[in-house]
Amino acid sequence: MTYGTLYLIPTPLQEDAGPEWIPPATLERVFPLRYFFAEELRTARRCLRRMGFTASFDEVQFCHIGKHSDPREREGLFAALLSGNDAGLLSEAGAPAVADPGSTVVMQAHRLGIPVVPLSGPSSLLLALMASGMNGQAFSFHGYLPVDPAERQKKIRQLAEAAAADGHTRMFIETPFRNRSLLKDLLEIVPSALYLGIAYNLHGEGGWCKTLTVGEWKKQESGLDKHPAVFMLGRAL
Repeated sequence: MTYGTLYLIPTPLQEDAGPEWIPPATLERVFPLRYFFAEELRTARRCLRRMGFTASFDEVQFCHIGKHSDPREREGLFAALLSGNDAGLLSEAGAPAVADPGSTVVMQAHRLGIPVVPLSGPSSLLLALMASGMNGQAFSFHGYLPVDPAERQKKIRQLAEAAAADGHTRMFIETPFRNRSLLKDLLEIVPSALYLGIAYNLHGEGGWCKTLTVGEWKKQESGLDKHPAVFMLGRAL
C-alpha cells in the first residue's frame, strides 16, 4: 500500500499578513487536504481561510498537537496517512516544526515510513537573519532562553562569549511579555562592541529589523513591548 504524504505548511507570520506571502505552488498542495495537525485549532481554521481554503470544515479532520494534547489523539490522522491520505502540519506562524511542537509529528511520520515534504513559505528566523546583516554563513538557533533570571543571564554570557570568539551568529527568540527584561539583561551583560540584531513583525504591518552595537542600543528606545521578536548576537563581518 502507498502511504499518504505529510506536508509541512508554512503560514503567514502576522495576522495582518495576507496569502501573498505564501507561494502559489504551496497553496495548490494545501487546498485539497482534509487532514491537518495544528497547535491551535481555532487559529488554524482562521489561517486556512485567509490562505483561500474554501472546503467546509465539516469535511476536515484536525488533530491538536499543543503541549497539553494527548499523543493518542494523533492516531486517527496517522491511520489516515497510512491508508494513503495526505495530511498537512500547520504552524502557528511561519515554518512548522522549528521552535514548534510539530517536530514530534514529523519524527513520528519518519518512524512510520510516511513521506515528509516541506513546502515553501516564510520563516521568521531566516527572514531576520537575512535582514540583519550578520553572519549568515555560520549561525545557530537557541530557541527561548531560560525564564529564571539567573539562568537567563548565565546563558546570555555564554552566547556572547561564544559569538565574540568564533564570529558565528547566535539567534534566539522571546515572548512579548518578556522582551523588556531580556533586552535589559542583554544591554547589561553583552560587551558594548558586540552587535545585537532585533527583528519583529516581518511581513506584517510595521515590520522592523535593526542591527546595532550593544553600545548603540543603550542610547535608544527599542519599542519591543508587544511583539514576538528574534534576537541575534554576533561580530561585525
